[in-house]
Amino acid sequence: FVDASGAGAAQQAGASLRHDIQHQWFNDDYLHFDDFLARLSSDKRKKIRRERRKLVECGITYQREAAHTLSAGALDEVFALYASTYALRGQPPYLNRAFFDDYLREGPSPMWVLSGRAAGQEDQREMMALFFEGDDTLYGRHWGARRELDGAHFETCYYQGIDWCIERAAWLRRAHSAYRQPAAAGGADG
Repeated sequence: FVDASGAGAAQQAGASLRHDIQHQWFNDDYLHFDDFLARLSSDKRKKIRRERRKLVECGITYQREAAHTLSAGALDEVFALYASTYALRGQPPYLNRAFFDDYLREGPSPMWVLSGRAAGQEDQREMMALFFEGDDTLYGRHWGARRELDGAHFETCYYQGIDWCIERAAWLRRAHSAYRQPAAAGGADG
């Protein structure tokens, strides 16, 4: 993302400009997903709960997996699901299959795969989303699915990510309070 002067310079250098919208969600000290929902209108809360309930009723469960721990076969499956989203639009995917091998070759990375699996078919991913974890930010939204399921896109890309951020913030708060030294023992700032 560049400002107007940077965009002009990039365009003069031959770059194509892309105008896009970026949606961001911030954890306002939520301890649970319901705390987040409580800030929404009654209609929005009902809609989100209904969407989430549909996937539970379909038997979909989610698992977060560090991408570097996945086998080559699992990465093939993740890539096929990811690429399927672009195929529906007649476009090539932004990332190619070699990206995953190259990016993950060095071992642990900030890439995570959120896998949604159907009951009785736990050996294959029904849907997935790619996330990249920063120090205090979770980036994501690349996703793919084997079939259309009502509410699956929002659950997989947004609601599960929000849950993850809320859980992570709670963990960081506990870790911070557990390792924080009182001012008397550790210095003036504590």
